[in-house]
Amino acid sequence: MAQSAPLAQDASSLLNSKESSEEQIRQLAKLGRPAAAAIIELFKEDQLTQEKMEAGRLARKVVSNHKKAYQARIYKAEQLVKAAVGTPLEAALLELLAEKALVEPNSHDYTNALAIMGPSASPTLAALAADIGSKADKTLEDYHRIRNIANMIGPAIGDTLDLVIPERYNSGTWNDERNWINASSATYPYWKKFDHPDWYGLAHASPSSKHIPAFLDLVENPELMRARWYEGIHRVGMILSGMGDAAVLPVAELLNEESMETRWSAATLLSMIGPRAKPAAPALQKALADEK
Repeated sequence: MAQSAPLAQDASSLLNSKESSEEQIRQLAKLGRPAAAAIIELFKEDQLTQEKMEAGRLARKVVSNHKKAYQARIYKAEQLVKAAVGTPLEAALLELLAEKALVEPNSHDYTNALAIMGPSASPTLAALAADIGSKADKTLEDYHRIRNIANMIGPAIGDTLDLVIPERYNSGTWNDERNWINASSATYPYWKKFDHPDWYGLAHASPSSKHIPAFLDLVENPELMRARWYEGIHRVGMILSGMGDAAVLPVAELLNEESMETRWSAATLLSMIGPRAKPAAPALQKALADEK
């Protein structure tokens, strides 16, 4: 314990130096875990004091300056984390970032930092998603965090993704925001500050082919398609285009439906899947020749 305090002071001094991120990491790596802990501290979200917030006309300037300083600090921390990949600090940073991502109010910063570390962080992110999913008292925000991690690491998230995709979509499962393929900032308090309307869809998650029937429900079910038109066509198309060849023939089967809307939607989805939809060309040609 007596030795860790001087090491922490040394780490703090190095973090305040004017060296490049790479040079700072080279020096910090010599200090071991205390250096990793010092880097993690940079991510800590400062809360504006009530006095500053009540400073009348100065409040807006204070808040603006605070945000700029915070963003600069986060940027520096992310650069250090990125530079630490492949160094002796990597393992400690993976562990500490995952710990903080579970408990800190700005969990997104810690999660994003893990994503910046690249493929080596995928097992850590998958474990983090599983830990979030295993919570007995999951909040709506927790489901959005799982969706976010799925976009970061794709199939590596494993069966945890099942928590945010129902077996089938119907009026009940769609109205449950835990199952939405996109989310509104209104459901996530942090993002309210930034008026960020749509985020954390599943376009980059590459869900398993077992989920294809559920996504096609959003297109084939007239009630869902009309209620959530944008999500039902374009968002499903983005998701299916990342699922590989497995999605092509199930979508092509919708070209045989009686509903013109469903057939039109299927053609739109195939266009979004792109060149990989070539096996559906005969079915598409047949549908186009149908005067109905």
